[in-house]
Amino acid sequence: MRDPEYITLDDGKLTVAAEFLPLLQAAGLDSFEKIMALSAKVVIRAVPGRSTIRVELPLPTGGTLVGYLKRYEEEYLSPLDKLLRRIHWPGSDDEAAREWRKMLLLRTHNFLTAVPIATGQLQRGGIVTSSFLLQQEIPTGLPTDDYIVQRLATAPAHRKWELLRKLGELARTFQDAGFIHKDFYLKHIFVVERGGDWDLYLIDLQRVLGPRAHRQRWYLKDLSALAHSARRRARLSLPNILRIYLGYARTTKLQAADKRFIEIVWRRVRKLRGRQPKYGRVWNAAEP
Repeated sequence: MRDPEYITLDDGKLTVAAEFLPLLQAAGLDSFEKIMALSAKVVIRAVPGRSTIRVELPLPTGGTLVGYLKRYEEEYLSPLDKLLRRIHWPGSDDEAAREWRKMLLLRTHNFLTAVPIATGQLQRGGIVTSSFLLQQEIPTGLPTDDYIVQRLATAPAHRKWELLRKLGELARTFQDAGFIHKDFYLKHIFVVERGGDWDLYLIDLQRVLGPRAHRQRWYLKDLSALAHSARRRARLSLPNILRIYLGYARTTKLQAADKRFIEIVWRRVRKLRGRQPKYGRVWNAAEP
């Protein structure tokens, strides 16, 4: 049965959230090609065949809606990628459609994500070779590493500690729900201030797996990525990183088992320090 919240257009190449259809139609963005060809206000990230750009869409009532467009082009796929996609190898499917599905799925599990606007796919030779995901900007949101450095550097210590505990609690809740992120860096958790509290949004979801039980090493990898980015990007001290773990462990005092677990995580963090980036040059990319 068709979901009335999402409408398919352009001979099946374009899927749009119904609430955004008038906006896209008013802007003349009613096909895969037109959205794929949107010009950038800002390039967020670009590597061969793949880019993320900031776009502004005119609202029918006036003003603009800010969105982010992730584009995947055929250049992004190696001959091996195309072969794996052709034989439906696990994890080789289109990343834009996969992230769209994960956004919708996580929202049903009460996790906050950016609002999905539209997704599209173009097929050649029986496989998806080009695709996009268009999502709404998270209003007033900042990546957690930037938020800590910019907003909490001079804040009272307990304010930072509260956010760190909340980050740990999010990691634990995410894992308890049977999910792994596979890119669980602070830059992929957006902070939105809400009174004296914060809402935490998960982004870059194309590699998320679940909900199901996973091997322990996958949970360790997510925690290690979180600790690595907390140390390197947010410039947190080791005692402050431990406050993230206290939130994760839902405790106020470390036990012997906790200390052994932390040592395993920290060994993985040391390995991440020496990891080299996949691409020699990435437009506007910060190190993880």
